[in-house]
Amino acid sequence: MVYVLPSSSTKYAITVIFPFETKCYEDTSLKVDLVGHPFLSKEYVSKVYYDKNSPMLFLPGSREIAVGRIFPIMLETLRLMKNEEAVVPYPGKGILKVLEGVLKKYPDVSSRVHLRKISDDGRIGAKAVLMSSGTISLSACLEAIPGAIVYRANPLTYIIGRMLVSIKYLGISNILLDKPAWPEFIQGAAKPKAIAERMRECLENPDVIAKSRADAELLRGKLSAKNEFDAATWLIKNMG
Repeated sequence: MVYVLPSSSTKYAITVIFPFETKCYEDTSLKVDLVGHPFLSKEYVSKVYYDKNSPMLFLPGSREIAVGRIFPIMLETLRLMKNEEAVVPYPGKGILKVLEGVLKKYPDVSSRVHLRKISDDGRIGAKAVLMSSGTISLSACLEAIPGAIVYRANPLTYIIGRMLVSIKYLGISNILLDKPAWPEFIQGAAKPKAIAERMRECLENPDVIAKSRADAELLRGKLSAKNEFDAATWLIKNMG
């Protein structure tokens, strides 16, 4: 975010919410402040939270085309995890239609899948999460829910993307921590058997659960403000 201060000589004050964004301004003389991610603000209440007694959480994304590719992988994974159930939040009618269309093709697991509108029923508890790499996945990681990231794009789009962008991880949490804290099953690696094995570890292995808590704390440290003020205080201070 760029804020222009009203003065006789125009000044620029810049605030960012991700630590890696500061590098974008290294070749300038601008002062850049990391004010902390909004998910860490006192006012923010995550829609998801860790609860060992709740079902698994599936977060296939918020774009219809992507959901159409990712949700079937999640259902095939659930098929391999007998007696487990999953809650699938959705943001609106468009995504709901896609979810329902895919679910019809998996009648053997449909009774174990619960579609829930995000704005309904308050917060959603989960003992493990299988997610795409969207914004809500960051919220799930900050809440220390153990799990994994799964993503499958159009093959041509994926190849071109890999040629143009060189990053080790797709999930924002893994990028920030510079390690696969939430293992990624991307493109050809998005195989239900391998994903199911990881999800079972999240449900049964206390070390995996404890590691998720530790990684969540590291993540909070990365996203915390590096000074004494948050975004609102920063604006007040720089308007003075």
